[in-house]
This record gives sequence, structure tokens and C-alpha cells, in this order.
Amino acid sequence: MKRLLVFSVFAVFLLLATVSAGNLEIESISKGDIVIREANNPAYFDLVIDNKGNADTFEIYSFVGVTFSPRGTFDLPTGKSTVEIGAFLGEDLRQTSGALIIEYEIRGQDTGITKGNLQITVIGAEDLFSLKGEDVVYGDESVKVILKNRKDVTLPDVNVKLDSPFFTYEEETSFQPLEEKELEISFNKNITGFYADSYNIGGEINFVDASTSVEGSFNYVEEESSSSNKEGSGFLVRTVLLEKVNEGNVNTKIELKVTRNVLTRLFTTFDVEPENVERRGLFIHYAWTGNLKPGEKISVVATTNYTFPFILILLIIIAIVIIRHVFVVKTLSVKKRVSLVKTKGGEFALKVVLHVKSKKHLTGVRLVDKLPGATKLYEKFGRRPDEIDEASRTLRWNIANISKGEQRVFSYVIYSKLRVVGRFELPSAYAIFEEDGEQKTVQSNRTSFASESVSSDY
Repeated sequence: MKRLLVFSVFAVFLLLATVSAGNLEIESISKGDIVIREANNPAYFDLVIDNKGNADTFEIYSFVGVTFSPRGTFDLPTGKSTVEIGAFLGEDLRQTSGALIIEYEIRGQDTGITKGNLQITVIGAEDLFSLKGEDVVYGDESVKVILKNRKDVTLPDVNVKLDSPFFTYEEETSFQPLEEKELEISFNKNITGFYADSYNIGGEINFVDASTSVEGSFNYVEEESSSSNKEGSGFLVRTVLLEKVNEGNVNTKIELKVTRNVLTRLFTTFDVEPENVERRGLFIHYAWTGNLKPGEKISVVATTNYTFPFILILLIIIAIVIIRHVFVVKTLSVKKRVSLVKTKGGEFALKVVLHVKSKKHLTGVRLVDKLPGATKLYEKFGRRPDEIDEASRTLRWNIANISKGEQRVFSYVIYSKLRVVGRFELPSAYAIFEEDGEQKTVQSNRTSFASESVSSDY
């Protein structure tokens, strides 16, 4: 039954497409038999006409609200000719929908009238296009949108405008019959706050004198993604900002962690109380959690004040230095005194006395002093130093043994032919010795002489 129906429809179409009357045999071939209601575009056909008679002048017309191009008359020679015609439907016919059978007549001046039929389909602009977007994954840089011309009609000069929450797009293009275009549209991957879902694509398409809207959709595929950021500032008061952002498109449980040791935890505060505190050995682990929507973030500011431990460490170091210094001084001390010596020739002369006292028995002690500039050693006074280095102006005494509580005194005289005015500074003396296998050095006090006074120590 179905085969019989299909054969019947095909036979009717052949009868419509091929007409034979008098001297003319006409075959109509569709070159675009679709008329868009809003665009007033013609349907195009090629009429293959076999003129079996003499050459003649013809005119094509219709009485059912259709006009044809070419307008006016045209010549047909004897034999086969192909004439391209355009059929323009009147207003009433364009308001219909579906297939129409249009009767036309070709009249020759000498040949007479030949009738034929054309099948024309009327559609609305809303039936022309379909729109569909492919799936988009978080982080994609573009989205593919398929825009298809669903009808067997050529569409030149088409303006396409598409819009969605994620992108906007506009392009001038054209469509061949049944053509499918794949549009690669830049996707705003930095957009946040949108859930995984199906999102609409709205479109407006303008061509010739017509316009229509088109709708489609694409799927924003579920994707969990987060980013971390850490910023620190300050030295003694160290402030650290830690944050995590839900950059995905689904609600995500995100955890933020901070670790401090048993000492630094005493000086650390948080702007938000931790939800969980866990101790593992010498470290304390703090944790915050949040069920974040797309685009939301969780942040914590940790402030560690190192001022108190810094001061404490500094005081300990100072105490160690003082204790060590006191300990060394108690082991061996060197004191230096100076006094003016009157000379017969009126030269400037000073007597220097060095006192070395030990709190314990020591061996191999070396006492070292240095002559001030512009002065000379008066070698006829006191015990001559064991070593005199004239290049470095250094005096050395070697003390082989010194008992606990024993004090040794060394003195010498220096003089200068230059007159001294004001304050005269003398360098500090020092002693070098070994204690418990370690070499140590202890300095004397600094000494100076004022020309108007006897001596001064400090």
C-alpha cells in the first residue's frame, strides 16, 4: 500500500513537471522552490522548452496571484531552450504555509497557449534555522555552536547575532541550501559564579528584509576546581593571608590548613577561630572548612608576633656575653695606669704601669702593649720588655707562670720631644693566655693623660 502511494505521488510530480501541448514540450526543474514568507523571495526554476514548431515570441503569466521574471516577452527558437524564471507570490499566497501548485500559461504570438504547473513551498523565517551548542568544560577557551540552514534555499547576506551568559557573538555570513556552519566562539573562562547546568543561547538572524529569532542551548559540564593564594608581610610581626577560591561550577567542600610548632603557636593569633586543632608531635595543625559556591572563597589571616621571643633571645645573648666577660675577668685581669714624669730637659714623658692579676694558676701568659704615636721607649727605666717590635711599635712580656691570686707589675717610661697639648690617649694593653685548651684574650682599661692634670683612667 505504501509503495503504491509513493508511486502515485511521484507520478503526479512528473505530470506537473513535464507539460506537452501543441508545439511546446516543457519540463520544469527546481532551482529553489522555497519562498520565505517574510522575505518575499522568488522561487526559481529552469524551464526546458522543446519548441517543435517555428521560432516565436512568448510570454509567461499566471492568473492565481503570481508574477514571473523575466517580465514581458522572450524569443524561443526551434528546438530545445532553457529559460530561467523567477516566481513571485502575491501577498495572499505568501500567508499560506506548505506546498502550493501554481498554474502558469505560456502564450506565443503564433503558437497559442500552453499551460503548466509549478510546485512552490511557503515557509516562515522561524522554520529556517536550528541552533545547538556542544558541551563546555570549565576552563575551555571556546565553545562550538552549530547553526544549520534546515531548508533547500540559498541565503546570502545573513547577519547572525548570538548571546548567552558566557559570550556574545556577531558575524556576517551566507548559507547554501541545507548548509551547517560550526561557529567557534570565544568563551569567557574567567567568569565565576555559574553552576554546572544547561544554558540557553539566544539568537537573532537578519537576511534580506526578514528577521527571525533562534534558540539553542549548551551544557556546562560539572567540574571541581580550586586555587590557593598565600601572601605574607612584616618581620617581627609576621602577617600571612591564606585563601582558597572555588573556581569550579559546583558547590565544593574546601579545607584550609595552617601549621605552627609548639613555640610559634604561643605567639600566633587568627582572625577566624579554627574549626579543628590537632597536635602531632612538635607541630600543631589548624583547619578551617567551608562549603563554597562557585566563585566564593575562604580566607584566614594568621598573625605571629615575634617581638617577645626576639627580645628574650637578645637578652639571653647579652647575658651570655656578660657572664663570659665576667668569667674571663675573674680568671685574669689587666689594669693600666699612667702618670707624668718630670725630665731635666723638659721633654714630655709618661710612666706606664701594668698590673696583671690572676684568679687561678696559669702558664704561658703573654702581655702586650703598644707605644702611642710620636713617642719612644726610655729603655733605661724598669725591666726591658722581652720583645720590642719597632715596626708595629709593640712591646711584649712573657709570663711563664702566674699563681692563683698573684699580681705582677710591669712599668716603662715613654717620652716625646713634641709638646703635648690637651688630652693624650694611650692604647689598651691586653694579655693572651690558654685556659682549658682554649686561647683567650683579656684587655685592660683605656687610659689617657691631660696635659694640665696628673692622670685619668676610665
